Amino acid sequence: PEMPPPLAAAYAHAADPASGWRGSAAIAGYVVPPADGAALPPALVVRGERDFVDAASVEDWGPALGAVDFEVLPGCGHHGLLEDGDLYAAVWGEFWDAHD
Repeated sequence: PEMPPPLAAAYAHAADPASGWRGSAAIAGYVVPPADGAALPPALVVRGERDFVDAASVEDWGPALGAVDFEVLPGCGHHGLLEDGDLYAAVWGEFWDAHD
């Protein structure tokens, strides 16, 4: 599928050091710090099916986040809002409906 124009424009500057882009290696091995027993609100972790943030990257986030739902957007990469805005809105809408 064709890359959405806003995403293509953003990636056009990815190689520019001034953009702050450091590549996906910047998050490799990231560990969510434990909540230290604090009561946390429900959380939703959304990633795309073709996202560089893969299942292994987020599988250990559950215990740290507490009540967490995980959703994978079929056919999307890292920018689900731009790639399939209707699906992205539906996933978030269902989450908010369930936790309102």
